[in-house]
Amino acid sequence: MVMSISMNYLKNKADAENITQEVFLKLFLSSKEFKSYEHKKAWLIRVTTNLCKDFLKSASKRRDVSLEEVAELSYIDKGRGDVLDLIRELPAGYRKIVYLYYYEGYKTKDIAKITGLSKSNVSVSLHRARKLLKEKIERSGDYEGQICERRI
Repeated sequence: MVMSISMNYLKNKADAENITQEVFLKLFLSSKEFKSYEHKKAWLIRVTTNLCKDFLKSASKRRDVSLEEVAELSYIDKGRGDVLDLIRELPAGYRKIVYLYYYEGYKTKDIAKITGLSKSNVSVSLHRARKLLKEKIERSGDYEGQICERRI
């Protein structure tokens, strides 16, 4: 039950296993007396849900990087580097959403969970961020319209 709840929230087996381990560690270390099986089950569900939510909230603060990703970073072309610079100039709220969507691969519903915003608010912010990026790219003039014609 704990593992399935974790998988439903996190969609990642390794992360779900870590959360499951934390839940049972909390249960083991807890001196809480449960009145019934149902009470214990409710406690496990609540603790699992809270740990998953905390994990998703903290996901934007940490970034696990594999050796392959580090190797790829050395091959980033100048055009992408310039776009990254423009993304860094976005307001913090937009920057975070763009980063989670394009670089971390999260869906809008997952970003909503992480940021505490509604799914529609995330979609609107993503749209506005794209619009701002397009304007910045057009103003920079270095791209000769190549990127602006594609959807960012």
